[in-house]
Amino acid sequence: MPADYGDPAAELAALRADHAVLDLSWLGRLELRGRDRLRFANGLVTANTKDLAAGRGVYGLILTKQGRVLADAYVIALEDRLWLELPASSSDRVRRHLESYRVIDDVEAASLDDMALIAVLGPRAAAALGAAAESLELDATTRARIDGTEVQIVRRRVFGAEGFVLWAPSSLAADLFTGLAEGAPAGASRAAGLDALEAMRIEAGIPRFAVDFDEDTVANETGLVEAAIDFSKGCYLGQEIVARIHYRGKPSALCSPLEIVDRPDPPPVPSVIRVAGDGAAEVCGRLTSVTRGPSPGSWLAIGSLSRRALDAGAAMALEGGGDVRLRAGA
Repeated sequence: MPADYGDPAAELAALRADHAVLDLSWLGRLELRGRDRLRFANGLVTANTKDLAAGRGVYGLILTKQGRVLADAYVIALEDRLWLELPASSSDRVRRHLESYRVIDDVEAASLDDMALIAVLGPRAAAALGAAAESLELDATTRARIDGTEVQIVRRRVFGAEGFVLWAPSSLAADLFTGLAEGAPAGASRAAGLDALEAMRIEAGIPRFAVDFDEDTVANETGLVEAAIDFSKGCYLGQEIVARIHYRGKPSALCSPLEIVDRPDPPPVPSVIRVAGDGAAEVCGRLTSVTRGPSPGSWLAIGSLSRRALDAGAAMALEGGGDVRLRAGA
């Protein structure tokens, strides 16, 4: 996915106020088949997939038995299979993980390299795609013909931006992307790159796997507990650790939306966050994502903060300059 298509500011403006088309084919894709697929996935994903009806989707985490995050996943239930959208380059690792727990289950995991993902995001995304999109509920999916191509269309949030993800045959995806992106008035392109998508994600305060958290992160530390973990479902791998931290304690660190002020230049990522003060101030976190803020000298960010810093409410500063504040309501 390119960083931009020539005008990142215009691409971000389209995502905020209208709609934009994005190539998400760098994301991982897996398929689960077999009569035990729902129950099997339910034992390995933090979301409830056992009761997932055909035509619905749900977001969750895939954990190790120690409660650490192997990947996050958006799971789509079709009539006879499940599709999993995964972080970039995670398909092979997750497939091996799933197969290691298959035992006697009637389920088979396979890659979906013959499918490509195209997103149409923004407040006017439904109007841009037509009646099939406008009639879909959030986290619902259906087959539809979009710009002459038969696709599986999913209405969902992508990194904080609401819109649609189109699962299209790889052989037709380039033409579909071009048709959607060039359908703007006066021939202007609606294509948006990774920089605009990342800016939207950071503004919304959504942590991303392999950027803000990774395989060393316990699920409770991701900042995604409310969005990704169902505490009323049955057992799943890593549940004991997750439930113990949730009900009996607190995570030792937490991915948190931040704002940096009084910093004229972009903060480097990663950067160390310290308790503000003179001398060798205590390290209390790490900056992991950053984008331009609403005013000169301000930057919106995501970072991992220690529990001690969160509980104490201490003033924080970025190593190299800039005050760090927690962002409420991101």
